[in-house]
Amino acid sequence: MAELAVLCHWSPRDMIDMDVDDLLDWHARVIAVHNRINGGE
Repeated sequence: MAELAVLCHWSPRDMIDMDVDDLLDWHARVIAVHNRINGGE
């Protein structure tokens, strides 16, 4: 989840209260936005 922290500019403190499902959901959202912006799949 380090890439999620970097892409969202979150510190570990910001993510500590999130459960795994929340982290995976945010990861999918960030990847979708990245792909939409950069023309990825």
